Amino acid sequence: MQIFLDTQLPLLLKKHHISVAQLARSTNVPAKTLYQWTYGHHPRNFNQVMAIAQFFNVSLEYLLFKKEAPVAKESESICGHYEVLVIRKINNSKEGTV
Repeated sequence: MQIFLDTQLPLLLKKHHISVAQLARSTNVPAKTLYQWTYGHHPRNFNQVMAIAQFFNVSLEYLLFKKEAPVAKESESICGHYEVLVIRKINNSKEGTV
């Protein structure tokens, strides 16, 4: 399954008029990590991806896979059934089997 974080993240930054530095400060995700994602590197930390999705109030499906999905309420998990796929993809990229 292809990850589209390299296109989705810049779109969200532009839409919300936010710089990478501002996003990094707001989410505690290092700016270097965010830049790497925009250049096509796959995320290695699921919590960081969740922080970005929550900041923009979008689903993981939208952020990572360009799939329109209902935005989760605060009391609900925004993971859905894609959580397992995302964790596998992150684990595979750590092992170099992407």
